Amino acid sequence: MESEQPQEVEDLQDPQDQPLQQIEDTNPDFVLIWDKASKVAMSPEGFERRSIFELNLQEEGLLLDWENSEIAPSLHVLKIWAPLEVLKRYSEILKFRLPIKQIPDCDDLKPRQSNRSDTLLTMFNYCNRIRRCISVDPDVFPTKCRKLTEIYSRDKEYLFDVNESNMQEIFPISVRARIVQFILKRTAYKSKSELELDAFGFGYKRLIQKEFYTAAYPLHDGKISTLGSPRHILYMHWARLSQCFKYQPLDEIKSYCGVNVALYFTWLGYYTTMLVFAAILGIFCFIYGLTSITGDPLVQDVCNGAKEYKMCPMCDRTCSYWKLSEKCGYSKLSHLFDNDFTVAFALLMSVWTAFFLEFWKRYVAKIAHQWDLTNFDLKDFTPRPEYIAELKKMYPSGTGGTDGEDERKRYDFDLRIPFWKKKLPFSLFSYSTVLLLVIMAFAVLIGVIVYRIWITLVLSELYSNPDAPEHDLAWLPLVVSISAACLNLTFIFLFGKIYQRLAERLTEMEFPRTPQDFEASYSLKIYLLEFMNNYSSIFYVAFFKGAFT
Repeated sequence: MESEQPQEVEDLQDPQDQPLQQIEDTNPDFVLIWDKASKVAMSPEGFERRSIFELNLQEEGLLLDWENSEIAPSLHVLKIWAPLEVLKRYSEILKFRLPIKQIPDCDDLKPRQSNRSDTLLTMFNYCNRIRRCISVDPDVFPTKCRKLTEIYSRDKEYLFDVNESNMQEIFPISVRARIVQFILKRTAYKSKSELELDAFGFGYKRLIQKEFYTAAYPLHDGKISTLGSPRHILYMHWARLSQCFKYQPLDEIKSYCGVNVALYFTWLGYYTTMLVFAAILGIFCFIYGLTSITGDPLVQDVCNGAKEYKMCPMCDRTCSYWKLSEKCGYSKLSHLFDNDFTVAFALLMSVWTAFFLEFWKRYVAKIAHQWDLTNFDLKDFTPRPEYIAELKKMYPSGTGGTDGEDERKRYDFDLRIPFWKKKLPFSLFSYSTVLLLVIMAFAVLIGVIVYRIWITLVLSELYSNPDAPEHDLAWLPLVVSISAACLNLTFIFLFGKIYQRLAERLTEMEFPRTPQDFEASYSLKIYLLEFMNNYSSIFYVAFFKGAFT
């Protein structure tokens, strides 16, 4: 017999039995999936948590629809849409900049006429021809009209050009997914009485950790083969090898993937373009080395004048004498990359670095102005829900945001977690743990060095044994290097996994207020730990190995 469900679970209506919302025929902004084959998801607690969570989503104004997966019948899919009212309400909370209405009778503004001479115009025409060859296709990616934007406020909604007709343009898929994810992170899955005991009973990620849901993610805008969809257009005219010599459609990337991804490809495109000049300098350096290889005195001494010179053996017992002329090919190869032009190449690369940084500052300032990423105040960043939950535990009656108040008050807090009593002790503990982990990584490096010394001593005993076959002794030093490298690699992978988990946990203990503060602290820890973990052995080989012998 099946176990009887508790009375409070029976009173809750399963969301799948609720009437479906009347939703437009558009792709959902987000989906949540749970597996009917999972015992945890099918438990009474699983039904209760999902029911409360989904009812709270509907109270926030989201539109929900439930259906079974066509691929796997045991999977249930919850599709989520954000209507225009929800998008506008959370645009105000997140301080989004939305376009304002155009001023009437201002369409007669014309660009200033050029006063350039005919010679300059001819030169610019040639440059424009080249530029058209590498620019994006204006028929595929038409130039968008730039509009004045301002931080959205529903009190002054009459100033903003936001309506149902331009909803897809003002709120592209990346913005809608971000708003829905913002709501999902902060929606409670426990009742109000339970939240008084556990202030952290919210967020879809905790539901996934508890296996009440299986996965959560935004969907692409159609299949990759759907003609006319943004995904198909970007795939055909950007994410292909044949388009690598053209400019990137950064505006479309931002609209589809979000600002963070677009800024990454902005940096990647700029860096790759600037590397062309460094590559040209490198080619000149290589050509100079190739043409001067026969006249270099060092190469001539090794290849021609040192045929009779014999060099000492490279090891004690198994190695024999060798001639210096045997390294003729190596000396020629070394001259190709290390010649007289290398000094000039190093100086030019220093100049290139200075230009690289200055041009990047100008370029990123242009992109930031173009995408309305300037003039942000620290107060505009929304506190993390974990930070708010900690505040509610510390100040139960002092955080504001009660039912019926303006939504902005739910997230604009003047209260702060005490620095001396809370943040400082946990921050000291966090960075002390990071220091301990860095020392552990250094200790592992010392351990690998001790292992090499120990195994070398053991093999030296084998070398001193006159009964050992000579062909067995030849590959024993190679065993030392390979085994030590494999041991070091194993520790690098193991510590890398540990570092990622600990860095996130330690950052949570510091109570960062905003997601930006969290990312900055987390990135610093990962950088320190991964740098020591991955590059300590390289620094040892470069600066310390053999320096004290």
